[in-house]
Formats: sequence, structure tokens, C-alpha cells
Amino acid sequence: ENKIIILSHFTNIADNKNTTVLQYTGVKEKYAFYFGRISKEKGVNNLINIFKNIGGIKIYLAGKIEKNIKIEKLNNVKHLGYLGQDKLKELIKNSEFVISGSKLPETFGLIALEANALGKPFVGLKTGAYPEMIETMKNGYLAENNEDLVKIIKKISSGEVSFNCQKIKNNSREKYNPDKYYEKITKAFDKLRKIC
Repeated sequence: ENKIIILSHFTNIADNKNTTVLQYTGVKEKYAFYFGRISKEKGVNNLINIFKNIGGIKIYLAGKIEKNIKIEKLNNVKHLGYLGQDKLKELIKNSEFVISGSKLPETFGLIALEANALGKPFVGLKTGAYPEMIETMKNGYLAENNEDLVKIIKKISSGEVSFNCQKIKNNSREKYNPDKYYEKITKAFDKLRKIC
């Protein structure tokens, strides 16, 4: 085990203060945000079913819809299509939180990493590597099941639960910054070179 090195991804996200979500959506409203593949495997149908029955908050979905899923026309579910990086960043920053309904054993959830880098909490199911990244009530919340997921969504949208977005951003950028990644990977290469 002393030969194994774990090297997580890094983020290099800079804030662009020249644009706002209002220029894209036209309306400021309370929403949770999912971005990525829109497929059953990623649990998007699960999220749609959850938000179909929750009032007071919408879910915005960004990404390409795959053949195995259909999005119904619902008042609080909005598909925005495939978006560029700048629009994604603004939608993340203006959301209440970023969410995933995936039950897959994700090796390292970039959706959570990117949300935290922009100061937003991540909400999802306790699966894969998410528990290594998300500390409950500090930078997000990991639910045991759908019922637990519904409870935390309601608590966040009602204001019963809140997060320190600046602290989330600072901690994420400190832990997953490119300089630290570079330092770790060069040390790993140096170690390998000495062995060879």
C-alpha cells in the first residue's frame, strides 16, 4: 500500500464578474442546478421525480439529453440544453446548491468539485468518492436515500439550513488548487525516477 499514491483532480476556476445569470435566464428564481449527462444512469429521472413534488424551488438541468430519458414539461423542471463554461459558472454561482441524483460509484465527482470551487454546496447521495469530498453541513450534504434527499432540499430551500459560501469556495480552492496538484505529481514522478 505504500506504493499507492492518490492524486485527486484540481480546479482552476476563475470568476468572471462581467456576466450574470440574469442575462441568460431572464428571471431570478430559486433553483437547484444539475449539469452533465442527462441520463438514467446519472439519476436525472430521480431528480425530476423529486422536484416534480417539491414546491418553492425549481431544478435547472444543463446538458445533452440521452436517448434513454425524456423530460416532461413541468413548472419546476427546466432543461437549458448544452451550455458553455461561462454560462455554467454563472448558473452554479446563482443557484441555491448543485445537485446530483446519481447512485453510480463515481470515482471522483467533478460536479461536486466545480460547485464547491464556485462557493456552492453540493447535495447528492452518499456513494462513490463523494464522502471523501463532501463534509456534511460544511460544503454540502450527502443523503442516505431519496427520503433524506427530499428533506435536505426542503430545508435548504426554506432557509432552515444554510451554508457559508465564501468558506466553501476558500476551502475548495485551497485543497484542490493546481499548484498543489503540480507539486504532488512532480513528487510522484521524482519518486518513480529514483526507483527506475
